[in-house]
Amino acid sequence: MIGKTDLQNAASDVEKVFRNGENKVSQSQLCTVEVELNKVLAELSPMLSPKNTSDAEVLEFDAGSVQEILEELEPLVESGNTECLKFIDTISALPGSGKLIKQLEDFDFKLAAETLAKLKICLEVRR
Repeated sequence: MIGKTDLQNAASDVEKVFRNGENKVSQSQLCTVEVELNKVLAELSPMLSPKNTSDAEVLEFDAGSVQEILEELEPLVESGNTECLKFIDTISALPGSGKLIKQLEDFDFKLAAETLAKLKICLEVRR
């Protein structure tokens, strides 16, 4: 499912042996699966790890600070000001902000303004 054919092939070889109800997996086959699995895990691990941030960079959001951030961001988005891109790291911690971030990165400020308005409503409801 993740497109790693070397791992898929190695696992398939082992599965074929088990399919017949026999346990005749060679040490070589097990080593191959282990090596390929470790490669894939090493490749995926950066995606699973939280971003490296210092304690000073970690923001804990309360309803007031979220509202302030969105109020500051809104006029920038509505005017198409690229300064709004500086908010991407900050708003990435907000639930439901992925679509907005994508629109900002694509410079689709009209859609971003609509998404921001909806996000503000959703976050207001959660208060």
